[in-house]
Amino acid sequence: YYNTSSNATKEIDHKYIFGKGNRLVTFYYLRPSTNYRIKIMANVGHHLWTSSVTHDFTTETEKMSQPCNTPSVAQKSTSSVDLTLYCPSGDVANLNDCHISHYSIKYRMHNSGNRFMKRDTTSSPFQLYSLLPFTSYEIRLTAVYDSIYCNIFSSPSPPLIIKTDPVAPTPPRNVRETTRNARDVVIEWNVPAY
Repeated sequence: YYNTSSNATKEIDHKYIFGKGNRLVTFYYLRPSTNYRIKIMANVGHHLWTSSVTHDFTTETEKMSQPCNTPSVAQKSTSSVDLTLYCPSGDVANLNDCHISHYSIKYRMHNSGNRFMKRDTTSSPFQLYSLLPFTSYEIRLTAVYDSIYCNIFSSPSPPLIIKTDPVAPTPPRNVRETTRNARDVVIEWNVPAY
């Protein structure tokens, strides 16, 4: 059979020889979310006459049954949040050699409807930076498990809703005098940048 998910397809050396009759073969340790092609050949007379049929299939996407924990906040400021990350590791799909390759953190302004921004890391704690002051964010954590038999994602964590610290506003902009007479003066300005 063949792994057809990559541009450079190659035959995986698993060949079975059977006698006459219907047959059932189970292929183990395939990669999740991967395209495969199997070729079934019928030979007669020591390979003098050969016919074959191919069958394409895609393995299902596999997820951890247990999601990552909600990230916990180690520290926060006006423009950053330090997150402690935890996802379960160990047995995935009955394979004991599936370990966390890296974490994927998705975040966006809470209730904004915007697309999630994404950052990846291999370590915890992890700092999200360049955030806006006094702004609520929704943060979700996913783990990617990767090894010879695993290339799967955990279920996302429950959301963490956090608000960055406030900051003193910047000075008002473009302060100007617009009207003056002997007793009155009118001063105008633009709102601060933040």
